[in-house]
Amino acid sequence: MTDKARILKEVSKSTIDLMGKEPFYAHIFSTMNKDVVNDKRVVPTMGVGIFKDRFFLYINSKFWDESLTTPELRMGVIKHEVLHIIFKHVIADTKGKNQELCNIAMDMAVNQYIGKSMLTKGGVFVEDFFPGKKHEGKSWEYYYKLLAKDLKKTKARIAILIKERKNKTGDKDGKGKGGDGNKQVKHTHINDGNEQGNKPEQKPDEHTISVVNENGIPKNNSDKTLKTSNNGKGDQDVNDLSFDSHERWYEIKKLSSAQKELLDTRIDSLIKDSIKKTPKESYGTLPGDIVAEIDKITNYKPIINWRREIRMFTAMTGKTRIQNTMKRPSKRFGTTPGTRIIREKQLIVAVDTSLSISNDVLQLFFSEIYHLWRTGIKIHILECDTKIGNEYDYKGVTPKGVTGRGGTIFDEPVKYLNKSKYDGMIYLTDGDGLIDITPRYPVLWAITNQEHNDLKTVLSNYSFLPGKKIKLDNPNKL
Repeated sequence: MTDKARILKEVSKSTIDLMGKEPFYAHIFSTMNKDVVNDKRVVPTMGVGIFKDRFFLYINSKFWDESLTTPELRMGVIKHEVLHIIFKHVIADTKGKNQELCNIAMDMAVNQYIGKSMLTKGGVFVEDFFPGKKHEGKSWEYYYKLLAKDLKKTKARIAILIKERKNKTGDKDGKGKGGDGNKQVKHTHINDGNEQGNKPEQKPDEHTISVVNENGIPKNNSDKTLKTSNNGKGDQDVNDLSFDSHERWYEIKKLSSAQKELLDTRIDSLIKDSIKKTPKESYGTLPGDIVAEIDKITNYKPIINWRREIRMFTAMTGKTRIQNTMKRPSKRFGTTPGTRIIREKQLIVAVDTSLSISNDVLQLFFSEIYHLWRTGIKIHILECDTKIGNEYDYKGVTPKGVTGRGGTIFDEPVKYLNKSKYDGMIYLTDGDGLIDITPRYPVLWAITNQEHNDLKTVLSNYSFLPGKKIKLDNPNKL
C-alpha cells in the first residue's frame, strides 16, 4: 500500500471516528475530496482548496504522519477545517486587510469551538492574545480589529508565542517548519484581492507584517513594519501560529463574484444536507453560536416569540435603575441631562431533565433558551428533576450533557427562586410533576407535551402550576 493510499484510509477512519462523536462536522467533511501531497510548496500542512466548484482537502503527508499522531489530533484538525467552511472564511472578503492577521483571527474564531487537546502546537486561541477571554463566540472580523488595534502589542505577543512553541518542541535553532534557519521567508499580502508578489528581501532573523491603520488597511511605509525577532537564530514565521494552511484560499479569492456566489450557495447546501443527516440529539449539543450560523441558513425560527413573552412577563417584575441622558430634558427642571429608567432583566431558566424528557425535547429547550438569551436577558440555568443538578450562567453554549433523569418535582427550583436575586423564572418542562411551594416571584411555564395539542387543554390540565402557562409545539416540527 502506498503512503497516499494509507493516509487516505486513515483519513476515512478519522471521519468515522468523528461521525460517532460529532456527526454534523463529519457529514460536511465527508463531502470533500481529499488529496495527499508530498510537496510542501503545494501545502505545507493541511488546507482547504477548490477545484471545479468542489472543496478539496490537501494533506501534506509529512504533516499527517509526524504531527497528527493520535485520533484526537486528527479529528481536531478535521473539525478545524470544517469550521472554516461553515463560517465561510474561505470566501471572506479580506481586501485591504493584512492577510497574516486575518489568518490568525480566523483561526482564533474557529479554535474557540475545539478543545486544546485536539489541536497541535500550532493552534492559536483567543486567550493567547487576550488573557481572560476564552469562548466569546465572536467572528473573525471582531478578533481582527482587536489584533490590529494595538499592533505593537500584537507583534510582541506573536514573538513570544512562536518562541514558546518552538522551545516546547525542541526547535531552538530557528529552523521552524521544515526549513533552514537561514532561509529567506517570502511573504504574500492581499491588498486588492490578488496576490501581490514578494516583499523585499529582509534579514534572516526578522519577520515582517505590514502595519495597518485603525480601519485595518495596510500602510506602505517600510519604516513602520512589525518585526518579530529571534535574536539572530533564524526566521520567526507567523505561520508557526497555525497548524493548517490558508495558501490555497488565494485561488478562491481570485474567483469572480458570480463564482463566489455559487460557492456560497454550495456551502449553504452542504450545511442543510448535513443538518438533515445529523441526529437531533447530536444537533442539540452544538454550541449556540454554531446553531445561530446554521439558523441564518436554514431560516429556523424560535417556536415562541420570546421578545413578546418577555416584554409581557417582565412588565410584572424586574429591577430598575436610573440613567442620565442628554436626549431627554429633566421634566422637573427643564434642563439636561435628564433621566430615564432602565429595566434590568435577570431570569432563572429551569430545565426539566427528568426521565420523561427525551433528547429531542432537550434540544428544543436549549434552542429556545438560545433565542431567549439573544434578546439580551441575563439567564441562570438550573437543570432539575426531583432536585437541582447543574447550575450555571448561560453564555450561548449548549452543554454537552445534562444532569438528572429521575422523576419530576418542581419545589427545589421554586425554593431557589424565592431566595434569589432574580426577577422571575421560566420553567421549560412537560408539566408532569408535583409542586407544593408557592413562588414569591413570577413564573412562566413553557410546557411541551405531545399528548396535549392545544393551549386550552394545557391551561386546563396544568392549572395547578402557579403562574402563566404557554405551550411549546411538538418538537418533531423542528
